[in-house]
Amino acid sequence: MICAGLKNLYKPLKRKEPYKMNTLERNFKENVKLLRKSRGYTQAQIAFKLDVSRHNYQQWESGSSTPGYDDLNAICQFGGVSIDDFLTTNIQPRLESAELQKRLEEQKQAVKQAADRLNEKTEKFNKANGHAN
Repeated sequence: MICAGLKNLYKPLKRKEPYKMNTLERNFKENVKLLRKSRGYTQAQIAFKLDVSRHNYQQWESGSSTPGYDDLNAICQFGGVSIDDFLTTNIQPRLESAELQKRLEEQKQAVKQAADRLNEKTEKFNKANGHAN
């Protein structure tokens, strides 16, 4: 009888339940894929940029393994995101914001270059036609 009681106590421990990913793992898996896609890279290309094997990168993205600290740090630096944010939040809004900021800076630079060219042409025109500045 005692053995039967122990056997019943042990049963729940033997039962295999499907592994449930914790929030950090889920965020990492989603964010690593999101980062890659936001940059327009294939898995092989981003693995090369991060100096890891494509197989390791695929495992990170599928959630079957996670990187060590150095690789995690490299991923976060590549994405311009802190490790804390990368593991605890969805980084999509930050990536979108960073992409919009980058586009805005590019447009500002293009407008400045166009204004500089216009000023140069105006000065040449004024000199050619005898107008004072």
